[in-house]
This record gives sequence, structure tokens and C-alpha cells, in this order.
Amino acid sequence: SSLHPKPTLDPINGSGLLLNFLVFIKSPGLMRTPPNLAFRTATLNVRGINSDKLDLIAESFSRERLDFICIQETMVSDEASLTNLARKWNGPSYWSPAIGRRGGVAILARLGNEKIYWFGRKMRGGRLVSLLLKYDNCKINLVNVYAP
Repeated sequence: SSLHPKPTLDPINGSGLLLNFLVFIKSPGLMRTPPNLAFRTATLNVRGINSDKLDLIAESFSRERLDFICIQETMVSDEASLTNLARKWNGPSYWSPAIGRRGGVAILARLGNEKIYWFGRKMRGGRLVSLLLKYDNCKINLVNVYAP
């Protein structure tokens, strides 16, 4: 795969990185790049999330035309808050809650994203969430890890 990082995405002083992925399929004697295998994602340490910050993330998501955004350090541990944030997001979202005010990760996806094939693991402690994506016959595991 090809990776082109671009420093950006700073909803309220978070640190982030915008990534463009281009996946190459290798077959014996053949390398091809189907156009539907390109996707855009970003990673962002939000240092705590609330409804207002989620609005700023949504603006960046739309402006950058992302397919996915991986967020770390949500610092949200209660189920009610996670449910409210997931409802507010305009698309699929996958959350691993924090323990107290430590950790917490999520993958937020574009509405109508047909690339999502299977939602995978949530690791206790809010440090890992994974999502299996399917592009034609190719499966890609998108993993969001928070490691302080």
C-alpha cells in the first residue's frame, strides 16, 4: 500500500494526521490498482470529546472528504455518553470506551460507506478498535490503537 501523510486536522488543539491509502493487489505476474481501492482516513488525538468537538471533527471530515477517521483519547467511559455521541455522528461509528478518564478510541465512518464489511474487536481499556473493510475480494483490517 502507499501512504501519503499530511499534517492537519486540529479540532481544538488535538494532534492529527491525514492519510491517503492506495491499496495494490498483487497477483502472479500482475499488479493492478482498482480505482475503488483508494480510501482516505485520518487519525486524531482529541484529548477528550464532547458534542461540540464532534461537530468540529465532522466539519473536518466533510472538508477533507474522508472515508474514516480514527480518534484516540476520547476519555468517554459511560455508555450513555457513547450512545449519544454515536447517534450524533452522521454515519457508522465504532467505539471502545475509556476506563475512567483514560484512553478511549473510536473509528468514525462516512454515511453509506459500503466498504465496511465487519466490525471486529474492542479491547478492554479503550485502547483498540478494529474494523474489517472489504473492497471487491480484498479485505483490509483498519485498526485504531491508543498507546500513550
